[in-house]
Amino acid sequence: MPIEKAPKNPLPQAYVPPASIRYKVTDGDSWLSVAAKFKMTPAALIEFNFKTQDPAEINWYLRRNVGCRKQTADGKNWMFSSNAGPGVIYRPQQAAPPTVVREAPTKVCPEELDAANETLRKSQEVANTILQPRATSDCPYWFARLYQYITMYEIQDREALSYPCFVLHFIPVFYDSYFVAADAFMKKANIPAHWREHFNMAGLFTDPAQIMPYMNAVTNSVITGVTAHIKGDMAPSLEKAYRSFSAKYSSVPPFDTYKPDFFDRNRPIFEKVRLALINEVVNRATGLAMMGKSVDPNFASKAADVMNMGLNVDEIYGWREDAWRTARFRLEGH
Repeated sequence: MPIEKAPKNPLPQAYVPPASIRYKVTDGDSWLSVAAKFKMTPAALIEFNFKTQDPAEINWYLRRNVGCRKQTADGKNWMFSSNAGPGVIYRPQQAAPPTVVREAPTKVCPEELDAANETLRKSQEVANTILQPRATSDCPYWFARLYQYITMYEIQDREALSYPCFVLHFIPVFYDSYFVAADAFMKKANIPAHWREHFNMAGLFTDPAQIMPYMNAVTNSVITGVTAHIKGDMAPSLEKAYRSFSAKYSSVPPFDTYKPDFFDRNRPIFEKVRLALINEVVNRATGLAMMGKSVDPNFASKAADVMNMGLNVDEIYGWREDAWRTARFRLEGH
């Protein structure tokens, strides 16, 4: 069943907003598409009808006031359809002023850049502090460090994108979904289920001087982190980022406008990140060699081979495609 919560002070079931015009919903309608018809943001249209932005309260009103009967594919939300009864929402007689008068930025956006840079600082701090004293495994470090590299290169190479401002806006939203899990790990709290396999690897014993076992552990840690983040966090983060970007700015283009930046134009970043991570792993092991520990002379090439398996860009992009389709599906109100 859709996730619902009754508001503390609910509007009447037959509530009609002042100075409004009724609109009968039909199959294929969504908050996004209906708002676009009336040159409003989805957030402004929802607020006009229900006086809330809480998704659970919105679901409650959709069932009780609008009479929605059709659920989204994941069963978490109600959606518009022709068989909703009464199936009516309302729009202002005159379009309400946009929530924010600023046009959606494309290339220049100091606020979004500042937020992304703050996320870069945060990612570095997490990487530097994620290992507990006397830890027997540095596995959690490597995904945290990988994330720092990704954030750094996405900010650094933003000029190669057509719409860097949306990517910069997405960076803190996506990172925070990982930070929730990393912070729970550091505080020994309840880690989200899809992240447990990754952080369970912190209980291993890893010795960088044992080349292949160590490399396999690092690779598996990276794989489990990337898998959890993209498969578990990317779709809801894309949806959340697009909704918050649309609420913050006017004239935001359709969601798919941003897809080439997330796929074709930023693909070179992944190769840079892979090489940077391999370089750091190699430096760690060669540092041990300088302290008198035995390190295979072919370590660098072995590290590159193993880490390449751990960061298979084609496979990662397949997961990202799935996440993009899921986010688009939810944004369209399905």
